[in-house]
Amino acid sequence: MESARPISGAPGMPLGPVLGVLSAVLIWGIFWLPLRQLDAAGLHGAWASFAINIVATTASLPLLWVRSIARPKVTIRLVLIGLAMGGGFVCYFVAFLLTAIVKVQVLFYMTPLWGTLFGIFMLDERLSLHRCIAMLSCATGLIVVLNDGHGLPLPQNAGDWLALAGGIVWSYGTTLLVIENAIAPAYQCFAMFVGGLFISAIALVVLPAASAGALPDAAAIGAFLPELLGFSLIMFIPSNLFATWGSRSLSPGFVGLLIPMEIIVGLVSVAAFSGEAIPRSQAAGAVLIIAGSAIDAVGAMIARRRTLTP
Repeated sequence: MESARPISGAPGMPLGPVLGVLSAVLIWGIFWLPLRQLDAAGLHGAWASFAINIVATTASLPLLWVRSIARPKVTIRLVLIGLAMGGGFVCYFVAFLLTAIVKVQVLFYMTPLWGTLFGIFMLDERLSLHRCIAMLSCATGLIVVLNDGHGLPLPQNAGDWLALAGGIVWSYGTTLLVIENAIAPAYQCFAMFVGGLFISAIALVVLPAASAGALPDAAAIGAFLPELLGFSLIMFIPSNLFATWGSRSLSPGFVGLLIPMEIIVGLVSVAAFSGEAIPRSQAAGAVLIIAGSAIDAVGAMIARRRTLTP
């Protein structure tokens, strides 16, 4: 892979990694569309996640034989990374089929809140002022999204719970990646795909039939197979490789500025293609969570600059 060149006007900011993370975020913002199409074609619930991870795991196997990619040791931490990040995507995918699209994206991307908590307990990070403000903004956004005017602001269905849980375990997995940052992106993704396959299999067993979905028959497989292969090979695998590769060369703060773009893309795509109305509470909650992410990211960039300045 060619060395990344700096963005014009931004010394030291490599163009390749920025484009990699940005392209991943833009793709993730429209994940709901092919997932809904697969559901309509007969691949439902956790079966969709199971099938996607089978394709991703199988297609990634040749990467493991590339000699220039250093093989990591299989440790408990690597297994936990795979289960957490793979499990996060499983929750994300299934949630899209069970609740409102924007709600899934908003509940999943509470990363400033979860990331701060995991950073404090796992990385010995300090609770700075900007992170307190970011957490408050995200927590307020969460309450706004979940407040239906009747009782406590809690998740209202299985899709809401899965989206919220997915964001938590995903944040745990990304925190572990900070510790295990020497693992090559290809192996990070492979661990995630295998972990997602394992969690999907568990979901098929433990989830209610309405959430897990029905086993697709032969006719349905013929209908959704081209879309399944297209989504897995063109969107799912590349976007995760782009994100893991690009994030290594950028500051966490700058990556934090790019990630909320997914919610913006989701809002626009939902308004344009889904036919679903976007309640004001969900839009307001999205704005608060995007603001929290921006505050967290800018604060981290300023703190890092102060640390590097002699």
